[in-house]
Amino acid sequence: HKNKTMAHPSQNYGDLISATATGTANAVASIAAQGTGRVVFVTDISGSADGGGILIQLKDGNTVKWNDQLMVPFSVATATAPYHHHFNSPIKTTANTAVTVKVGTAALLSYANISGYVV
Repeated sequence: HKNKTMAHPSQNYGDLISATATGTANAVASIAAQGTGRVVFVTDISGSADGGGILIQLKDGNTVKWNDQLMVPFSVATATAPYHHHFNSPIKTTANTAVTVKVGTAALLSYANISGYVV
């Protein structure tokens, strides 16, 4: 019997894509418009901030597709509020439109990450 190499499941759908950002008032990770007829499917978003009760928001152009709130850490003074969400059914965005994930805060430091694939 031969050993077979398995491809990562997302490699069967399209070209992998991701973006990351760091900010002091907020962090916005952006995937630029990919061209006529090209669609971004978002599979994962993540972020963190040095405080809790912070909004994390996924936007398709100017349209909010999804949002949630980062949990307040046990000790806000010594911890960040990390967040990760995997979409079992990827979020399909509008063709040739920028896609962003924003972690909004007045905190000292925020991070935002977005990943998926383009078809």
